[in-house]
Amino acid sequence: MKWIAATLTVLVCTSACGYSRLRGAELFGNTTIVVMPFSGEYSLGGFTTELQNDLIKRLTRGGAIVVGDKTRAQAMLVGEIVDHQTKPAETARADASVPAYAVSARVRARLQNADGKTLWEHETRQQEVFLSGTAHTDRADVTLATEGLRRRALGRLAATIGHDLYEHLRFAGSPSAVKRK
Repeated sequence: MKWIAATLTVLVCTSACGYSRLRGAELFGNTTIVVMPFSGEYSLGGFTTELQNDLIKRLTRGGAIVVGDKTRAQAMLVGEIVDHQTKPAETARADASVPAYAVSARVRARLQNADGKTLWEHETRQQEVFLSGTAHTDRADVTLATEGLRRRALGRLAATIGHDLYEHLRFAGSPSAVKRK
């Protein structure tokens, strides 16, 4: 009984100060969103799944309600991996003892309402650098170590692209930005 009285006291005190219950984030007036798997190149070793999961995490943390069924969503975030590449990093010196590589991807994403109308679209290119696994002496170990480092770089790349897409979407879809249009 005491905790009910304490809860009511807190509610009354906080409501008088202007505090209110947190509402879900609205992106172009939509609160329920489904994030579809990104299409395109799948040779990136789980990159599309990591990117989708990163966007879901960011949207959820931002207050959006992310659903798994597009029939229950007010909006749908779709995207594609336009291109990707792995090449020697420009920052690597020719006489370096451990070669460095850069993995990059260009991703295009768009938010569509339930009718399929595009509400927002953005394209980004990002890259992450990783080192070769040359610390091992066995050739098979070097290859496996390099691939492991490449996959970790892909995870960082997915997070970087997810952050960029989310920030652009959040700013463009905020109620104040939508009113200005």
